[in-house]
Amino acid sequence: MKNKILVLSCSCLLSGCLGHQTGTADLKQFIINEQEKPAPAIEPVPTFRIIPQHQYTHGKDPFSIVEEFGGPIGADPTSGGDDGLPDEIRNHPPEELESFSLDSLSMQGTLKLKGVDWVLIQDPDGTLHRVRIGNYMGQHMGRIVQISEEKIVLSEYYKGVNGYERRESDIVLEGL
Repeated sequence: MKNKILVLSCSCLLSGCLGHQTGTADLKQFIINEQEKPAPAIEPVPTFRIIPQHQYTHGKDPFSIVEEFGGPIGADPTSGGDDGLPDEIRNHPPEELESFSLDSLSMQGTLKLKGVDWVLIQDPDGTLHRVRIGNYMGQHMGRIVQISEEKIVLSEYYKGVNGYERRESDIVLEGL
């Protein structure tokens, strides 16, 4: 019974494909008709208004990457002489968390061991690091200056036009 149904289905399908052969004459006629129609008009290119340039001369340039983020990408933040960077910051031995940007680090919690406050910081690889006041982290010579249960405060040095500028940054406890 199943074989009869299968044979009947296949024969119906094949008869549908073979029974409606009209050739390509109608397609050729359609192409000829379309080619005889006139081409649509192309719109003219719009004219653009030229905006005069403006030279910014009022203090700090709001679009300057150099002033905002401490220098061009790849600049050596420790080069220079008497530029406002304290020697203790300039000459400190590099620490592991200084190879990461602050936004890639997350504060996971705090603990107190033998009267010393510590903070657990997770790096992008998932490794936990224990740091305390005085440790360095981030790519702008950020030194931990304050610890609380909710956040840590870092003192960072950004290279500006007139030397290094000190700014404070926070890392807030993950989940707050």
